[in-house]
Amino acid sequence: RPPNEVATGEWKVMLRPGLDLPGGRGFNIADPALGGHLVWTLPPDGGAGRILSEEDKSESVNLKKENSVEYVIGFKRDRAAQIERVEWHYHDSAAEEDRNFRSVAISVSEHSPIGPWRAVGKMALEASDASAQLELESPTWARFVRLSAELEAEAEGSKEPGVIRIRERPGGDDYVSILTEWGEA
Repeated sequence: RPPNEVATGEWKVMLRPGLDLPGGRGFNIADPALGGHLVWTLPPDGGAGRILSEEDKSESVNLKKENSVEYVIGFKRDRAAQIERVEWHYHDSAAEEDRNFRSVAISVSEHSPIGPWRAVGKMALEASDASAQLELESPTWARFVRLSAELEAEAEGSKEPGVIRIRERPGGDDYVSILTEWGEA
């Protein structure tokens, strides 16, 4: 190599603190592409991580013994984030008669995926609506989010959500997204 030639091995894009890339909506930090992951479900379902994907991979949930299902979602490297909104969306393939969940209670834990849990709100679900959201009163710290979905009285099952999104508070001068570099990461 000639002595006046420069070569690089790695590039990093550095942005000014407070730059709001998602345009005020907050990142969907439940998205697996951003490190979101399903920690556990009750009843257990090894493939339930599909509910975090934007692709329509939803399946029917058979709940003959239970009348509810729980999903616990964690974020990138199990970091704690300030969240503003939780969204529940059925995909277009979920017929109205297959949307049998009627409410979803939302709880957060700042410590572990088994609690302690603090209730932050409840979403009502209507079969006629393909989506619902819970807008929190103020940004809320969460390391894990638990969604407890209740079936309507006579139903034995339901189509699961096509996608669950959890929106992080947009970054600013007093808050930095969990998606930024921290420590050794």
